[in-house]
Amino acid sequence: MTTITTQNGTELELRAVSSYYIAGVRNKAISDFEQDRGKLLAPPTYDIKCGGGPFGEWIETKAHTTETIEQGTNDEKAAWNAYTAQQKEQTNFIYRRTARVYLLRGITTEVPDNGWRERQERDEIEIPTDLDDLKMHWIETETVMTAFELGMIVNTIQSQNQLTEVGRRLATDMFQRAMELGRWPNT
Repeated sequence: MTTITTQNGTELELRAVSSYYIAGVRNKAISDFEQDRGKLLAPPTYDIKCGGGPFGEWIETKAHTTETIEQGTNDEKAAWNAYTAQQKEQTNFIYRRTARVYLLRGITTEVPDNGWRERQERDEIEIPTDLDDLKMHWIETETVMTAFELGMIVNTIQSQNQLTEVGRRLATDMFQRAMELGRWPNT
């Protein structure tokens, strides 16, 4: 386990989360996204005339890439924009699902009873009753101050599976340094 201190001074105990469990969550998120949105878009394609000589000519169809789309037609560029927008949406959908699991299972610190609920209720903020939703609400509203910090916590939890004790201490130090700098060290 690793202990980190967030920007607002909250100490969090972090532990590894099974990569098999995360793979299951990720696969379910992909399935849910496809079920929600229908068939995923394919990248637009273009044809290339190939061959020649004694073997004759043939046409190969290739998917556009970020490099080739610049020479594409307006219709291909519009299809590319729709395709890349959907890819970003799917990536964000999957990240939100897996990040939630990393946070709920990877943060072992219990939700404290230190008056934060009463303070939020006075401010007319709705407090979830489901225990997982309550823990996420506490993490998001009382513990983590920025999206960057949230991402760093998820990355630190992810690293727990691969690290020795020395590696965990280094990951903790790197987290603290990134919080001080507001960015990854050495970037």
